[in-house]
This record gives sequence, structure tokens and C-alpha cells, in this order.
Amino acid sequence: MRFILFGNTFQAKKSAHTAHIVNLLQAQKNEIYIGEEFYHFLTTEQGMDLSPDGIVGPDDDFTADMAISIG
Repeated sequence: MRFILFGNTFQAKKSAHTAHIVNLLQAQKNEIYIGEEFYHFLTTEQGMDLSPDGIVGPDDDFTADMAISIG
């Protein structure tokens, strides 16, 4: 399945679970994409080491089987 993750960039504690979610989904061979703003927040401000299949910008034409919003 193809997942996209979005999240709140103002609630750092809630986004701390994102790496765990990404790892669980990738272990099941799912495709993981992260919204651009949320990805930059997680990697720059939270220091997370994430390896999604792609980053999705606000103007990108993108479809997913499931969207997950964190925070």
C-alpha cells in the first residue's frame, strides 16, 4: 500500500512517534511518503533520520491508499 504522512509542526512531542510509524510501515513493504513541510520539521528541527520513498510538496499531484495525520 501507499501511505502519506502529514503532521503538525507545532507539537514536537506528538511527532516523536513518526519514526516508529515509518519503520513499522516500511517493515511491511509499504511505500511511505511524507508531506514536505512535515518532513523538513522532522529532519531539521527534530533531528530524525527518515528514509521515505518520497517527499510530497503542496503543489504535487499525488495519490495514496491511506493518509495519516500526526498531531
